[in-house]
Amino acid sequence: MRKIIFFLIVFVLLLPVSLYSQEKHIFIVESYHAEYPWDISYKKGLESILASEYKLIYFEMDTKRLPVSEHQKKAEQAFEKYKENTPS
Repeated sequence: MRKIIFFLIVFVLLLPVSLYSQEKHIFIVESYHAEYPWDISYKKGLESILASEYKLIYFEMDTKRLPVSEHQKKAEQAFEKYKENTPS
């Protein structure tokens, strides 16, 4: 669990780097499943304010339904998606 928290902190720290690219991206790591009401609600809010200026990229961790033994693998997948969407 500490590795996941560390991983998410790294994302927050690296996020400003992407803001300097021509197309501005925001990479959002969702802890839960995208169909939970609170996820739907905050995504709607983010999109209503940010989508006109930023490309919002989501990655669904789904940690509530995923066994703890799979969390590290899922975090690595999130990091790969982040790298795919980061300017080189």
